[in-house]
Amino acid sequence: MSTSLDKFRAKLVIKIVYAKSAGEVRRFIHAAIRGMQRAKVGGQVIARFVDRILNQLELLQHRVAGEDIRANIAAARMSLHQALDLIGNSPGLA
Repeated sequence: MSTSLDKFRAKLVIKIVYAKSAGEVRRFIHAAIRGMQRAKVGGQVIARFVDRILNQLELLQHRVAGEDIRANIAAARMSLHQALDLIGNSPGLA
């Protein structure tokens, strides 16, 4: 994966962790995926991007103590899994 996508992913994870609400988490995730789709990033690349975020969040979940952060991670994981389902079921995106 390119360095720019790695940086983008890292920034998104930070936004997810420090979001003020579950709604804000969802907005960050949906905006990131929509932006990638508008930039004509392939469905497989987007799916791998999402998968890597899920892996990072899984690791973080076991290291953080704050309930707000854990709630954000849980909301992000749900939104990311839904996004993967949509990517996998959309013609031309997978």
